[in-house]
Formats: sequence, structure tokens, C-alpha cells
Amino acid sequence: MLVGRKPSVAELVRGVLLRGVAVALSCSAAIISSGVANAQPNDPDLRFVERLRERGDFEEALDYLSLIEQGGVATPALRGRLPYELAVTRLGSAGSLVDATRREQAVAQAQRDLEAFIRSTDDQALVADGSSQLAAALAAQGFQLVTRAEKLTGDDKKAEKKRLLEDARKTYESARQLYKKSEAAYLAALEAYKVVKPGSAEATARLSLRRRLAGARVRGSATLYDKAKAYPAGSKTFKELNTTAAEELLEHYDRYVDDPIGLYAHLYEGWCYQALEDHKLAKGCFEAIVIRDARIDAYRDVITLAHAFLAKSRIATGEVDRALRDGEKWLGELRRDESRTTGAAALQYQLAEAVLAKAETDAGADRRELVAARDWLRAASRTPNQFQSDARAKLVTLTEKLGVELTAPTTFAGAYQAGREAISAMTAATLVGDQGSSDAVAGARDDARQAFLSALRLVDDDTEPARINEVRYWLAYLHWEAKEYLETAAISEFVARNYPDDPMAERAATLALASLEKLSVEDTDNEAGDEAPFAVRRLRSVATFVTKRWAGQTVADSAFSVLMALALRSGDLSDAQQVLSQLPEKRRPALAVKLASAKWEQANRQAIEAGSDPQAQAAAQQAKNDARAMLEEFLPAASKERPVSASVATASLYLSLAWLGDGKAGKAVKQLEDDEVGAITLVRKKSPAADRPGFAIEAYKAALRGYVTVSPSRTDDAIKTMDRLEKAVGGDDQTLTRVYFGLGLQLQRQIEQLREAGATARAERLAGAFAVFLERLSERSGDADWRTQQWIGQTLLGLSEGLGSSGTSEGQQRRYAEQAAAVFDNMLQRAAADPSLAPSDDALLAVRVQSAKALGVTGEYERSLDQLADILTDRNVLLSVQKTAAEVLQGWGAQEPDRLVEAIGGARPDPATSKNVIWGWSRLGRVAGQVSRRNPEYKDLFFECWLNVAACRYLAAEQASGRAREDNLQRARKTIRSIRTQYQEMGGPARRADFDRLLKQVQQLEGAEPVGLAEFES
Repeated sequence: MLVGRKPSVAELVRGVLLRGVAVALSCSAAIISSGVANAQPNDPDLRFVERLRERGDFEEALDYLSLIEQGGVATPALRGRLPYELAVTRLGSAGSLVDATRREQAVAQAQRDLEAFIRSTDDQALVADGSSQLAAALAAQGFQLVTRAEKLTGDDKKAEKKRLLEDARKTYESARQLYKKSEAAYLAALEAYKVVKPGSAEATARLSLRRRLAGARVRGSATLYDKAKAYPAGSKTFKELNTTAAEELLEHYDRYVDDPIGLYAHLYEGWCYQALEDHKLAKGCFEAIVIRDARIDAYRDVITLAHAFLAKSRIATGEVDRALRDGEKWLGELRRDESRTTGAAALQYQLAEAVLAKAETDAGADRRELVAARDWLRAASRTPNQFQSDARAKLVTLTEKLGVELTAPTTFAGAYQAGREAISAMTAATLVGDQGSSDAVAGARDDARQAFLSALRLVDDDTEPARINEVRYWLAYLHWEAKEYLETAAISEFVARNYPDDPMAERAATLALASLEKLSVEDTDNEAGDEAPFAVRRLRSVATFVTKRWAGQTVADSAFSVLMALALRSGDLSDAQQVLSQLPEKRRPALAVKLASAKWEQANRQAIEAGSDPQAQAAAQQAKNDARAMLEEFLPAASKERPVSASVATASLYLSLAWLGDGKAGKAVKQLEDDEVGAITLVRKKSPAADRPGFAIEAYKAALRGYVTVSPSRTDDAIKTMDRLEKAVGGDDQTLTRVYFGLGLQLQRQIEQLREAGATARAERLAGAFAVFLERLSERSGDADWRTQQWIGQTLLGLSEGLGSSGTSEGQQRRYAEQAAAVFDNMLQRAAADPSLAPSDDALLAVRVQSAKALGVTGEYERSLDQLADILTDRNVLLSVQKTAAEVLQGWGAQEPDRLVEAIGGARPDPATSKNVIWGWSRLGRVAGQVSRRNPEYKDLFFECWLNVAACRYLAAEQASGRAREDNLQRARKTIRSIRTQYQEMGGPARRADFDRLLKQVQQLEGAEPVGLAEFES
């Protein structure tokens, strides 16, 4: 089953719980950006959007901009640059995603939107701003790539690490070029402001452009420093990049010496010297910054950062006491709103480093200093900065060393605070992963649980209900972390249902859904019966409550996804349809494609189960049509979701298959190759949406079929797809053979359907296109590939059999059979020269039989029967081979009527036993009847044999006259009547229809009314 899905509630819950500690994309890029933020025009709506982005409220900003996009009221300034603002906001929103793959996909989509806007506008200022935004996003991606590479260790990771670093270098270089493009665009925009009146709006605009230009220059040079990290430290390229960056940044500092931007350039210059381990020059840069006038607010952030990195260089050169003294002094001078900035966090980390360095000396550090260091590390671990991950790791180590000093709380407030402290310690230990200690995580979790339980015991009349529910929520979360899902569900559902207006209620609802989903899967796996298990019932109940209470919110979307998953899991698609009807129209597409995909799968199962029953086949086809219509309706809207989900990828593939089934190969190929959601595109891009077992193989199968059947056929693309398909199956010859043979059957069936519908010309055109593909494939594979050559021969033979032997198709049928015979003959000659070429004796036997079949179709009956008799002399009980021999004799009978007698009674007597080696339909039918009592799968062969006995007698009658004609017609009638008398069902609806059709032909040849089997029933 390929139905895709979004991550479950359980998979999403950790992201919800730890939302407040998400790591920044690139601290170094963020620091520089903070000093040179783009100034927005003096427009209230634009300033409102900018403030939302500055606070990190990207989702709220997107909602606000989306309302305007849908026709909401906005100032002309904002409406005129709405696509730009949307793209920039999406770029920021992408940066807040924790998952690296989803983040990269979201950034790529926002990047495409921004690039499209840049191409569409003549506003050089917006071109410059957009280019600068894109460059910052790419620099952040480069930072992440380097970070991921640094975590890879061991010989088995060398190749992956090398690839990541190479990608990072390319990404940084792209960022640098974009900054240069931004610089050029700012200069072009400034051309309009050569002469302005002091104090005018134009003067203000010019100043803003100049500052943004300066920022782009500084950040462009700083990218060289970042790029150097993608090379081994101390290498020639590493040194060259840092040296060049330092030289360029010094020029920028000299140009903007009294501007905060210039100070940031000098700061980055100092970083370059630190990377080169030239701490003397580095300290010179930082000291030039820290002596600036701290009364100027615009200088304070960069001064704080300079103090942090000055401390780092002093620690490196042994000036630990001075680093502590000056750093603590400046930290004490920070205002309240400055104490949680990136710079403050970096300074606190360096102060902790100074204490730890002091502890390594002979003088050592006392407990008071170590406790202070722990507090600094805790603060540094909470705020995004360049040292955040190191701060978390060292916090865990130092906490273990000092011990968590928890005194028994005597008030609710004290217990609550102790619990939150323990949660912080647990979170820090969890985030550092293998750097931390699992014992530290478990210990902090136990401390938190005990503290929160104490808090609930200490509740009094003055305790705020909201704070009580927060304690309940954290207890539920701790149960979740311990995988105690029943306890989690009980507490979180209590909060969500009884206090739905509480600030913690929505998060509690998320936790309740997640824990019940875990329990429901376990119950479904372990229990049977008609009544839904407890957890499933509770999950359905809670999800229904959430959809109503938090309608339109993210948690409601998750609840609807749960309800849909439950309905699909139960197989009751009517329930799923009911869930879909309750969704707001805007939220419907994402779940609708899941339901449509499930309907498509169900319809295909229905088609398989229908067999040859015409009514069942018609019902299955209608179900397919309904599923296809639903995919067509909802997929376009669902496809706009970014990143592309697995469910959308699956729906896109199924829609392609639906169009292929309807004979619309052009539409199918277009869908498969769609730039955003095409199945082939997603596989090629290695999208996570396509990273599922079987998806790539199914996509390649669909593409192969599409390239062959589209008009004009795309043979070269088909052959390339075969190469990719062979790689996708990973050397599994059996799977590849099944895939190829299945494709041949599908195309053969499609040709048959076209013929039955009277579309002979289309059938022949499709067969011709497929034959060209097979010919090219045969040339490509040469003599080396037994498996592929066999498939080519089988498929050519299938094409021949599918076309029939009447009308304009007769020439094509013979031509395909001749091509198949040539392929098989070549294989047999090669195998005779080198028996090791055939994978097995059975494989060689199959080719001998198929060769004989092909010769029979081409009219070389004698050669065909010689080959079959040679096989049957030693293995006369091979029923499938006996059937082939009877078919060849029956085909020969169209030219030589005596062969029809042999087709019924057998031929080629064995000299040793005088018994016929080829049994003929009559004996084969008797043997099939005996075998079918033990093995029912031979039952159809039994009825097929007797149908052909009657058919041979009818064919003999056609070629005879007088008494001979009457005798053959009577014997054909007698055979059919005998089967009708003994077997009321006559082998099922399809076989019964065959007998009925043959009897009508007999009746017509007799000159009677063709009533078929109704003659016997009267």
C-alpha cells in the first residue's frame, strides 16, 4: 500500500513540546543580519509584518499576508509588494523548522518564489533586498551542511562527509554571488537619489539604501569566513579564505568606521584572525570595539559580542582572570532587555569557559565559581548562539559534577520552580544526544516528576488554576517521555476537556492525541473482534472533540488526520468520506488526496477480484473513475503544500496510473514529470516524499509504460528509465523480470481493450510503438542479457497474440511473431554453444516452449511441433506444453483439416510405446479433470480443453460439406451439451460465455436460429 501520510501526531509532538528551544539556522549569519536589518518604508502595514517577523511569529505573518492575498484590506505599499513579503516570510518560516530535510525543502520553495518575484520586478531596491535575503538563507544552509558534516565520524562516513562539505562550499559561493548581485542592484537603485533635499523623504530613502548596501557588502565578505569552515582547519584554502575575508572586512570597517555596520565588519575580521589562531590581531579588533561609547544604543549589541570573543582570545592566551573580570563587569552593565540576546549568551558561555579553564590550573576554581559557571552555561544553552550546543553538553557534565541541589519544597511556587529547573536540565541533556548522559536525563526526569507531584499536593486556595494545569501538563509530558502512554492520555485529556480555555489546553490536546494514537496502534495489532478497542474509541472521541473545540487551528488539522487515519485503517471509506465533509474547505485537499488514494487502491483490488465477471468489472471500473475524479479535483490544491508530503506524492503517482489506464498517456507523462509533485521528479530529486519502499519502482514502471504508449513514443526516455529501474531493484533479477513481464501484460491488455472497443487503428499504433521500443531494447541489450532478451521475446509474442489474426492486424501479428521467434532462436543457439548462459534448466525450457509458440504463429508448424515433441518425449506430463502443442495443431488445421483431428486426438506416436507424445485436447482435458480434483487451479484448463474439442469440430465442419459437415456439427453440439449437462456453471461466467458463443456459431452454420445455450435449457 502506497498511500502516503503526514507524520503522525506522535511523531510531531516532540517538535511541539520543544518548540521554544529550536536551534537557529546560522548564528553567525543571524548576528551580522541583526546589525544591518533592512529598513522598511514608512508604512504601517509593512512595519506590522516586519515586527511579526522580528519576533519570529512567521505563521501569524503568513496568515495576515494570506488574508490580504485573498482580498483583505491593505495599504497600497504592501499590496504592491505582496509576493515579495510572502516569499520573505516563507523563507523565515522555513528557517524555524527543526527537521533538516523539511527545512531545506521549504527554503528551496521560498527561494523559487523569491527568485520568480525578482525576475518579475523592475524595482532595483526590491531586487537587491530579495537577493540579500536569498543569500542569507543560502549562507544558513551552508552553515547547517558544515555542522552535519562535523558530526560524521568513522571511515564509513567519509564519503558522505565529503559530499556535505562540497555542497556547503557550493552553497556559500552561491550566497556570495547573490550578495554581489545585491550590491549591484543597490548601487543601481541609488542612481535615482544622486541629488536629494536634506531632511526629505528621498534623503531618508537614500540613507536606508546606503545602509542596506553596506550590510550586503559586509555579509558578502563574511561569507568567505563561513566558507573556510568547509575546508580542513589549517589547510591552504582555509588560510587563504580567512585572509581574504579579513582584508575585505578591514576595508569595510575603514569605510563605515563610525557606523554599527563597520563595527560588525571589524568583529567578523577578528573572527577570521581567531580562525587563523592569530589572537594578537584578533584582540586588537575586539578591543577597538569594546572601547566605543556604550551610551550609544546602536553600539551595545556589537560591543557585547566583542566582549565575548575578546574573552575567548584571552582564554586562549592564558589571560583567564582578565577575561573573567572584564566579561563579568560588562555582563553586569547590561540592561534587562539585553541579558537574553545572542551576544549575552555568547559572553556567558565564554565566562563559563574561563571558570572551567581556571579549574584546570593549579589555583583551581571553588564551588561558588563552578555554580556560577553552571548558571552561565544554562543561560547560554537557552538562547541561540554560536556556542549553544557546546553549552548544553558542558551543562550536563558540570551538573553531574556538582549534583542537583534540590531541597524539599514547602510551597506550590517552590515546587513548581524546582520542577521547571529539572525540566530545563532534562531538555539540555536530551538535546546534546550522545554528548550527554542518559543517566542525567533519567535523573532530571525523576526530579521533575517528584517536584510536580509535590506541587499538586501543595495547591491552596490562592494557587492560580492556569499554573495548576501547567503542572498537570508537564506531568503528562514526563509520562510521555517515559513511554507511559496510558498515564499521558489520562492526564492530558483531563486538561483538554475540563479546561479548554486554559493556555495549556491545546498542547495537552496534542499530547492526548499522540498518546492515544500510540495505544490505538498497539490495541489494533493485539486485539481482534467487532467492537473497537478502548484506545481506538478514546482516540476517536478526543479527536472529534478537538476538531470542534479548536476548529481551524493546527491541532484540529492533526485531529482530522487522526480521524481520517482511523477510517482508512478500518477500511470503511464511507467513514472517511464523512470526516472529509466536516473539514473546512481550505483544509480539505490534504486529507482528500489520502482518501482518493485509498479509493484508487480499493478499486484496483476490486478489479482483480472481479475476474472475468462483466458486472463486477463494470463496478470496478466505475470505482476507478470515481477515484480518478477525486484525485483530479483535490490534487492541484494539495500540491501547493510545502514540503511535498508522501500522501501528495502517492496521489500524483496514482493519478498518472489512472490516466494511463484511460489511454491518456500524454496527460500521464505530464503528471509524472510535473516540476513539483511528479512521481519521477520526486524520485530524481530524492525527495523524502518518495523515499518509501516500492515508490521508485512503481514510478519507473508508470514512466516506462507512459513513454512507450505516448504518441509519438519516447523510446530513448523509455530506455533510460529501464536503466534507472534496474538500479532501483538493486540486482533483484526476479523482481525486474516480474516488472518487465507485468508491463508487457499491461500493454497487451490495453491493446486488447482497444480492439474490443473497435479502436483498431489505436491498437495497431500502440503495438507498433511498443515494438519499436522492444527493437531498440534488443539492440541495446545485445547478446549478454538473457533475462531482458527473454522478456523481449515474450512481449513480442504477447503483442502478436493480442492483435489476433484478422483484418489489417494480420500482417502485424505475423511480423511480431517472427521477431519473437528470432529472439528465441538466437537465445537457444547461444545456450547450445554455452549452457551456462541460461540461468537454469527451467529457464531454458521456457524459452524452448515460447520459441515453438512463436513458430506456430508464423506458420512454421512442423518446426514448432518438432520442438514441442522433443520436450514432451521426456516430460509428457508438462500440461502447459501439451496445451501449446494442441494449440499449434489447431492453428495448422486452418490450412490442413486433418490436423484438427490430431489437435483433438493427439499426434507424434512414440516408436517405443506407440502412444502419442502430443496428447491433444481430449486426453489433456481428461488429465486436467483428474488433476483438478487435487488442485483446483487446473479446473479452468479442463473446461478450456473441451471448449477447444468442440471448436476443432466446428472448424472441421466449416471446411467440409455434406455428411462430413453434419457429423462434425453434431459432434461439436454433443460436446457442448455434455459439458452443460454435467457442469451447470460450465467453468464460470467467462467460460460459459465462450461455450454460448461457439454454440451460436454452430447453429448459424446449420442454418438454425443462433440462440446458444438457451436451446438446451428449453
